[in-house]
Amino acid sequence: MVDYTTSLLTDLSEAEYTALAQYMAAQTSETVAQRVLYLDNWKSKSGRVWLAKDGSNIVGSYFVVPATSIGYIKDHIAFNTYLSNNSISLSSCVISLDIYVDSSYSGQGIYTQLKANRGQYNIDEGYT
Repeated sequence: MVDYTTSLLTDLSEAEYTALAQYMAAQTSETVAQRVLYLDNWKSKSGRVWLAKDGSNIVGSYFVVPATSIGYIKDHIAFNTYLSNNSISLSSCVISLDIYVDSSYSGQGIYTQLKANRGQYNIDEGYT
C-alpha cells in the first residue's frame, strides 16, 4: 500500500533527507552527493516535497518551490507580463522542479495522486 506525505525540506529528518537524495539519484544518472547539493540549494528556498512511500521506501516524489525563490523566474519579463495581464501575483505561484515515480510502480496512479495532493495543498495555501 502506498502512502502519501508532504513536507518542507527543512522539516525532513536527516534520514528522510538522505533517503530522498538517494531516491532522486536513482531516478537520474546523478550521484547522491549531487542530489544532496541540489536539495540543499532548494532547502533554503522553501522547497516542498510530496512523497509516495511503500512502507519506508520512497516510490514517487513531486518537488516544488515558490516562484519567488527562482531568480530566472523573478526576472522573466514574458512570464511576469503574463501574470500581470491575468492579475496573478508572482508570490502566488509555485514551480514544479522534479517529478519521479519508480519505474516498478509505473501505471499505478502514483503520479496522478502526487499531482492531486500537490494541487490541493497549493489551493489550500492560496497559490494560484
